[in-house]
Amino acid sequence: MKELEKYDTLYFFCPFADVAQGSLPLGYAPAGEIIPIEAPRRPIPAWDLPEKGAETLGFAKHQNVEVFQRVAPGVIELDHVARQVVNTAVVFYLEEPRPVLSILVQNSMSQGGMEITALRGMPKGVFEKLNLNEAIFGTPRPKTADVLRKKMMEHINRAEKDQGEAAQKMASIAAQIIDSVNRCLGYTAGVLRDTHAQMDLAKAGNPDGKFGYDQRDMRAMEFSGAVPRDEAMNLMARQHQEMQASMPVVLDHMAKMEERWMTMFADMQAERQAEREERAANTQAMLATVDAMKAIAANAGGGAQPDQKTEEKPKTKKS
Repeated sequence: MKELEKYDTLYFFCPFADVAQGSLPLGYAPAGEIIPIEAPRRPIPAWDLPEKGAETLGFAKHQNVEVFQRVAPGVIELDHVARQVVNTAVVFYLEEPRPVLSILVQNSMSQGGMEITALRGMPKGVFEKLNLNEAIFGTPRPKTADVLRKKMMEHINRAEKDQGEAAQKMASIAAQIIDSVNRCLGYTAGVLRDTHAQMDLAKAGNPDGKFGYDQRDMRAMEFSGAVPRDEAMNLMARQHQEMQASMPVVLDHMAKMEERWMTMFADMQAERQAEREERAANTQAMLATVDAMKAIAANAGGGAQPDQKTEEKPKTKKS
């Protein structure tokens, strides 16, 4: 099984820029799309492979031809003069896509280039029939980190409710693309940081400095959402001036709001005092009513009467 897996179709993605690779049908991997990588069906020059084809195939650059033939039996052209493998000496018929993918990743890793392992082994025909690039990215293809991450989070959130295989597969792909985007943001920040340092040199009179943004810088700003430094400084200055100009209005508004709140607070205090006085008056009235009712009850029940003294008749003695 492991022996067969090395022939599986592999998939590559880079969010930042096209990645040149002569063995691909277009001659490059377009940015912002997942690209299926199959074993080429034509000769591949050795220099198209990582480290001139040597390290990826597992042998040193200048081993003898016999070793080269044993490791890569598809050799069809040799440099019979040198009898050693040097730059243009060998052309391969590759039977597996890993070397092609390796050079793509090697040339774009800092920009977020990576293998989408969640799709590994899916036949290219199935990938194209399902139109997965459209399903994953939509049209037009996102060109900024924010839009890419937003779209990928939609797939991940959908998978939390849908436990089906298709939704889970899309979520796995989306998670890898978010990882790629985050890595690329680090790259774009470094690009702009270096460019601004070079522009500072130019302003200081250094002829080796950089006098403006190039195409890569503009793409880095587009992808990351950054604003050109001079434009950002001007924007900050305008915002500061606008803030200073609006300060009297803001302060007046704040004073009016404070006065309004103080009036509301005084009204609330007066209302509460009136409620307290009303409750006290009601309590006194209630107590007076209770006392009156007690007096009436006492009178009705033959309560305390004035003392009546009765005269005692004198007793007579019997003879």
